[in-house]
Amino acid sequence: AGVVRCAPPLLDVTRPSVRYISEAEMEEKVRAAALEQGVTPSVAQMYASCSRNIYGLGCVYSTETLGAIERILVPPAKAGEGWALLMLQCARGMLPRLRSEPTALARMRAARGAAARRKQQQRSSQ
Repeated sequence: AGVVRCAPPLLDVTRPSVRYISEAEMEEKVRAAALEQGVTPSVAQMYASCSRNIYGLGCVYSTETLGAIERILVPPAKAGEGWALLMLQCARGMLPRLRSEPTALARMRAARGAAARRKQQQRSSQ
């Protein structure tokens, strides 16, 4: 028997502003939504962690896991919660992952540059 994925939520609200949020914030919001819906804390944390990985890295999970995450996200999405709409779009592959190789390389260059500047400042102050 196949798993049936949730249909996109029908929204009776004005389109909320959808903005990117941090991975940690997304994880916490999914966890809180799961707990509100009666999911046990350990399972809620698992779905929250999976959601973080989908959101940040573009990870792929089984249809059962995706279906469960979507069921958690639909009520807040119907209520107009922007984070839930964003996460639903990510889970359905409609948005690019938050991190990409070019972004990771840029972050590494910036971090190395900052480390080199700190090292230079330490040498100058001695």
